[in-house]
Amino acid sequence: MVGSTNDEAAQMLSTSSSSAPKSSSRSVDEYYNIAYEQGTNRWHFWLIFLSLGIANSGDATEITCMNYILSHPLFKEEILQVGGTTLEEDYGGRGAAIASSIFAGMLIGGIVTGAYGDRLGRRKMLLTGLFLNAISGIASSMAPSALIMCACRFFAGLGIGAVLSSLITLASELSPSKHRGWYITIVGGF
Repeated sequence: MVGSTNDEAAQMLSTSSSSAPKSSSRSVDEYYNIAYEQGTNRWHFWLIFLSLGIANSGDATEITCMNYILSHPLFKEEILQVGGTTLEEDYGGRGAAIASSIFAGMLIGGIVTGAYGDRLGRRKMLLTGLFLNAISGIASSMAPSALIMCACRFFAGLGIGAVLSSLITLASELSPSKHRGWYITIVGGF
């Protein structure tokens, strides 16, 4: 009698588990592929990657703008000139410090925010980096001395490091796997 009850319970369990709807779990890649192929939210992809590309373009401009600023006559006169009897530009000291401070900030910013991006979210790190870069860029445009300019450029580098550490990773996470290379190329091409 006990054996028959166990057989009946096993049979009921097997029939109920076979008739129950199976949960379909899918990966994030599958979700983005289906959403992209259905075409209902395809413009979302383009909008996301356009904004990531613009962020990349802004950071590239921030890095390369110092070439033009260092050669401007007014900048040479106000920031780079060393006092004394002869006024000459100090490219080797002040100019090099201003130009390289952004790269020191990028190194530290990329390492620190890369780790925090995994925990707090890449979008938050991206927006924080863009905000820090914008504020530091505005502050560096009003810097009265080379030392303050170096500090502002360093903080701009922290922001650029935050953006770059999360930009390509965010692009690869949000793109459908079938078109991942294409979307990352679009973001990088900006």
